[in-house]
Amino acid sequence: GPLPDPKDGIHTLKDLGEAMNLFAAQRFAESVPLFRRLVEANPQMVDAWENLGEALQKTGRQEEALAAFKQAMTTSGGAAHIAIATGTLLLEMKRYDEAREHAEIALKTSPAGARSLLSQIAQAQGDLAAAEREARAAVEAESFSGRIGPKIVLAQVLQKQGKVEEALAVTQAAVDEVARMEGRPKFSGLFFQHGDLLARLGRNAEAEKAFQREIEDFPSNPAAFTRLAVLYAAQGRSQEAVAVLKALVDRNDTPLAYAEAVRTLRTLGETQGAAALLGFARQKHPDSRELRAM
Repeated sequence: GPLPDPKDGIHTLKDLGEAMNLFAAQRFAESVPLFRRLVEANPQMVDAWENLGEALQKTGRQEEALAAFKQAMTTSGGAAHIAIATGTLLLEMKRYDEAREHAEIALKTSPAGARSLLSQIAQAQGDLAAAEREARAAVEAESFSGRIGPKIVLAQVLQKQGKVEEALAVTQAAVDEVARMEGRPKFSGLFFQHGDLLARLGRNAEAEKAFQREIEDFPSNPAAFTRLAVLYAAQGRSQEAVAVLKALVDRNDTPLAYAEAVRTLRTLGETQGAAALLGFARQKHPDSRELRAM
């Protein structure tokens, strides 16, 4: 048959470079069309399927994300890290049995990640004893790079059990561990969880710093923005609360970000502001079922 055109390879590399740069900058919505183009041209490219799935998930497009992760699972022959990513999405979608099946695929080769996921599934189903057992097993699992993630999950379980001081000791140990690492490693959810626990104990100034660190490290994650806005509002700093929510939607022009900002404004009693923002969001994203349903 004819040899592949070298120009095709150059286009692929250019697209891959651009897509990965956008992905690394957490500009997920912009990366999606590039990853789509890559997998259409190279359907065996596992990383592109996986990154497409994550980018779609981060922008709230769950069904499309699941389809991409399923392709990544098939193409990779069921790689453990992709099984965990797929299971985490299924957990978000409240499809707990399927999420558990994916965690079990990864148990042998990625026990820390798999047991963390099993703990989160148990939490979602209200079985806090099983959740704590799995989280502690995840922390014990021999996987250095995965040790921070399980600690975050363990802290979540302890918080749900009302053991806030104990949970804070877990996140503080993780924060201290990260501070000792070279460079500035990022662990999604660590400073959010730490800040949430500090806020529950009335340590507002420390909580504010923790939420700001999470926002700096993971500007695509709405949770730290919305929790910081609530913290400001509780202190009577309503202008700063609104500014944080504006930063959320300015940084993340996605239906998911707008939906979280609208929900938070409603929680804060800012019904007029919420209605105005929702109207604006629906104009920007007319196809969003989530925004239409609000």
